[in-house]
Amino acid sequence: MVLAATGVGHAEPVNEPLAAAELLINSSGKCLEIENSSTANGAKAQQWTCVGQSGAYWKTVPAGSPAEFWIVNAKSGKCLEVENGWKHNGAPVQQWTCTPGVKHQLWMGAGPRPGGAAIMNSGTGKFLEVENSSGANGARVQHWQYAQVSGQAWRD
Repeated sequence: MVLAATGVGHAEPVNEPLAAAELLINSSGKCLEIENSSTANGAKAQQWTCVGQSGAYWKTVPAGSPAEFWIVNAKSGKCLEVENGWKHNGAPVQQWTCTPGVKHQLWMGAGPRPGGAAIMNSGTGKFLEVENSSGANGARVQHWQYAQVSGQAWRD
C-alpha cells in the first residue's frame, strides 16, 4: 500500500498487487495495528512500535466510488471502520468484516499534512487520528474533525 500526496491537494491510494504494508503515524513513527493482532470483529485499532507484528500490515482495496477504498488488515482480512458509524469526535476505530455499501468502512485520501497524508472516513467526514497525537504504545486510534495536528498525518 502506498499513500501518495498528489498535486491536486489530496492523497490517492496506489494499489500494488498483493502488497501489504505498515501504515505509520508520522509524528511517532509507530504503526497502526489491531490490538494483539486479533482477527475478531470489534478488535480495536491502536498505535504500537513497528516490530513486524502481523496485525500491523494493511492493504488498500478500491471500494465504493472511485476515490474510496477499504483499509484491510492483511492478517484478519477485515476492514478498518468507525465503530457503529458513530459521527461524534473521538469515536473509536476498529476492524469488522468488510461489507459493501457500509460507508463507515470507506476511506479517502484527504490531502497532505506536514510529513504525511490525511485519511478521511467517507461515512463520517472525519479523519483517522491517534488520540491526542500521543506517542505511547497502545494509544487509541479514533476519528476526529479536521485539525492541523500531527496525529492526523499518516505514511507508509
